[in-house]
Amino acid sequence: MSDTQQGPDWWMASDGKWYPPQDAQPAAQPSQPVGPPMGQPMGQPMGQPMYGAAPIQTNNSNATIALVLGIVGMVFCGLFTGIPAIIIGSKARKEIRESGGAQGGDGMALGGVILGWVSTVLSIIGVGIWIIAVVAIGTTATSIDGDINSDPSDGVCNFDRFLQDPDC
Repeated sequence: MSDTQQGPDWWMASDGKWYPPQDAQPAAQPSQPVGPPMGQPMGQPMGQPMYGAAPIQTNNSNATIALVLGIVGMVFCGLFTGIPAIIIGSKARKEIRESGGAQGGDGMALGGVILGWVSTVLSIIGVGIWIIAVVAIGTTATSIDGDINSDPSDGVCNFDRFLQDPDC
């Protein structure tokens, strides 16, 4: 180290002093991470599961299917997808309970069961209203036709009379 340059290979550092070539500091290396990755305890080999860590929980596929069927039942056809949503969702909830925490998705399965019940009940109510409406319309139409056809001199030419007498 010197206050003046002593040779062609000497270099000046940030402190303003000149240093010989053999004292040259190597280029800075990229910093290595200090300590283990996040979530990895100190002293634990990298890539190993943490001591006492819970196993990775996967969702039960039947729970997902039940939820999708329940949603489709609410939007399109309640009876055809609502009843399978109830059955598959109940089966999924049983499998999840029996897995001892290895499987998740109980909320999805419960949602599928609830949507399945709601869509099934609404479909049954809708079919009942439809049947009542068809019966009511059929009864009203029969009574009107019966009244008109009972009196041929009323001057009304409906479809039934037209078939019997096209000149009515």
